[in-house]
Amino acid sequence: MKPKLALLALLLAGPAAGGGLGPGDHAGSLVFDGETRIYDLHVPPSYDGATPIPLVLDIHGWLSSKSGQRYFSGIEALSDAEDFAVVWPQGLFGMPGDPERYNPPAGPSWNAGSCCGAAVVERPDDVGFLRTLVEAVAREVEIDRRRVYATGLSNGGALSQRLACEAADLVAAAAPVSFPIALVPIGSCAPSRPIAVLTFQGLTDVLIPYDGGGAVSVPSAAESFAHWRVSSGCGSDAPEEEEVLGASRCDTDTSCGADVEVGLCSVLSTSMIPGAEGHILYINDDLDVTARAWAFLSRFSLPEEPPPLPGLVAGKKLALKDAGDPAKRKLALSVKDAAVALGAVDPTQHGAALQVYNTSGSGESLCAALPAAGWSRKGAGFVYRDKAGTYGPCKSASLKNGSLAVSCSGKQQPLDYSLDEPAQESLAARLASGESSFCASFGGTIASDTSASGGKGKFVARSAPAPAVCPAPRSTCPPAALP
Repeated sequence: MKPKLALLALLLAGPAAGGGLGPGDHAGSLVFDGETRIYDLHVPPSYDGATPIPLVLDIHGWLSSKSGQRYFSGIEALSDAEDFAVVWPQGLFGMPGDPERYNPPAGPSWNAGSCCGAAVVERPDDVGFLRTLVEAVAREVEIDRRRVYATGLSNGGALSQRLACEAADLVAAAAPVSFPIALVPIGSCAPSRPIAVLTFQGLTDVLIPYDGGGAVSVPSAAESFAHWRVSSGCGSDAPEEEEVLGASRCDTDTSCGADVEVGLCSVLSTSMIPGAEGHILYINDDLDVTARAWAFLSRFSLPEEPPPLPGLVAGKKLALKDAGDPAKRKLALSVKDAAVALGAVDPTQHGAALQVYNTSGSGESLCAALPAAGWSRKGAGFVYRDKAGTYGPCKSASLKNGSLAVSCSGKQQPLDYSLDEPAQESLAARLASGESSFCASFGGTIASDTSASGGKGKFVARSAPAPAVCPAPRSTCPPAALP
């Protein structure tokens, strides 16, 4: 995939202060990935250009629009009362080459995973677009960057789920409406930190069934809720709070890590729009979905201190072998660099996690946990042994000052990384333990890729210098991967 030049230009420009726009309604556009993307922005009357205010991304559903979402959610009046800005972005639609990308009949859609519309075929980088949109808004309005939130309806709810999965450094919390996690498999939703998520799902929704399945084969509301509880480090018991609201209810788990909460509001919608009965959850007799979403979102902020940057280290070897069968895949990583300094690193206490990811093409990623139970001290360093595959696909590892090595095999547990595309000119690897991590980036060669060699592929790279920066993965290993 080509570099996102629009985002790069904004990032290089630095976090310039906003202040160019005043209160009121503003229509905006920006160019991202060669497309002109449009949006509407509302700034509350109280805005004075000096005090930073929160920003809410309110994302429309498939076949809807920014103006349609503005009408359905009714969030504009709430933004005026609660002093936050709202932006309504517009999704793309149409097949490649279609010049009419904002008009019926195809209808706008978002790349949220398994849904929806033409975006599932085209795979636009909508997460990247929304990152760029936040940067653009922040240059015109004084935004509190620790208080950016995501919500949306249907396909827009699915995209707000994806933002929580893949952009937890951008959004402080999310409140998706009428859609569970749409990434497939659901385990690929791997937020970089515990994040607060309150999902609203319809008990009688004919489009997105509460119990899962349906035309787009979604997970159940319970399965999505359970994934968020695990990803955010919540307790193993049932959610702590249940609030009955007429025929609807909200379950909330406050036992999660990092002062976050996750919740599920199960709503009986009275919406009878033909073909979408029970789907427009803003229409119900029991609770104000938008007000409830804001009351939840507004309580959370991004952590004040970002996690430490990974140490940049030189790679000795990275080899991936793929026989097409996940049980026969193998991975070997070795690093030799004085920058591998243990310091306070102690995997016998914190465990470790390995991530290997494609920095080109699909951006495919492998996450493997190396729990504390498998580590032991050896001299001045540590070794990891799990020959039986009790904890995951990695069977051995060593970590000491100046070097680290990891060996993994699908014989342990299926190794979830395939070499089924030739666009793997470089792979990056991160090993994290506690608050410390190390990153190496390998440019290598594909001896063969599975799509052209009967299901067998091989990637081998040697003697990679330490990268100038650690390439950013499109998704990160969940905190739950670390014991």
